[in-house]
Order: sequence, then structure tokens, then C-alpha cells
Amino acid sequence: MNSPLPLPPELTIYTVAELRLALLKALTGPQAESGSADLGAPQADKAFMLDAAPVVQVDTAGLQLLQALARHCKTLALPLKIHKPSAALCAATLAMGMTDLHAMLHAQEHTA
Repeated sequence: MNSPLPLPPELTIYTVAELRLALLKALTGPQAESGSADLGAPQADKAFMLDAAPVVQVDTAGLQLLQALARHCKTLALPLKIHKPSAALCAATLAMGMTDLHAMLHAQEHTA
């Protein structure tokens, strides 16, 4: 993946199913759409990058998807980079007590 995959403005229960498929496709290629993706074989990239600037609405389902993605990337030894985390996303991670995800967003916000 050469450029960050943009997250949708609404990162909620209403959008996570579709976003999950898009993330799987970006991680593994077109075979992810069929549900038979071999998640152990990521594309040969140095990092999986997301653009979180568009996010304006977040709920627990959206945060859970990001947390699951972060854990999955870690198991693949694939760094997850979240560029330009929006204020709404940072505030939601803090409000929900997702300290690991919040720390990752905050660290990347200051290194970008």
C-alpha cells in the first residue's frame, strides 16, 4: 500500500462491516472479499497506513475495529500507521479508556 487508506467520516456500527471488508482487501488483496482471505500473508509493505483525518463520528464498534486491526497487524509484524488522527477519534479513544490505541494515535500525531 503506497498511500494511506482514508477512513470514512463515520466510524460507527453502521459503517464497520463495510470498512472491515475494505481493510481486509487492502491487507490481503481481492481474495478477502470472499471471506477466504489468508490473513497470514500480507502484501510486502513496510507499514499498513490509514488516514484518520476524515473521521468526525466514532462509536465503540468503530474503536473495536481499529483495536482489532492494530492487534492483527501486530501478529503479522506489520506496523500500523494512522496518519492525521482527528480530534474526534483521539477523544473517543480517551473517553473509552483505550489507552494503547490513544497512545498510538497521540505518538503518531506528533511524529507525522
